[in-house]
Amino acid sequence: MKIQEWIHKHQRRLSLSAGGVLILIALGMLFWDNRGTPVVSEEEAYTQKVEAMEARMSGGAVTPQQPAESPIMKAYKEKQAEHLRYTLIFVVLAGIGFLVYGLITKKKEE
Repeated sequence: MKIQEWIHKHQRRLSLSAGGVLILIALGMLFWDNRGTPVVSEEEAYTQKVEAMEARMSGGAVTPQQPAESPIMKAYKEKQAEHLRYTLIFVVLAGIGFLVYGLITKKKEE
């Protein structure tokens, strides 16, 4: 059996499967935790450790400082989030399209 014949024979099942997989991928994208840990250079980490040691020696509280985010990085993250939303919309629409196509197509009687 040739591959084209097999695909044509199982077209409905393949379409439903592709739609289901795309919907699962969309759900994964929606609930994926994409907040990473902040990147700190070795020098900044060393400076923070020294400040913490000095604060402990003087009896003060240790509060870690978060580095300020540059405007370029903020714009990059906003654009990345926008692209993720568009990709999510496309994947959901493609998944729904495959599911609808799989449900509409007639079963071949053989």
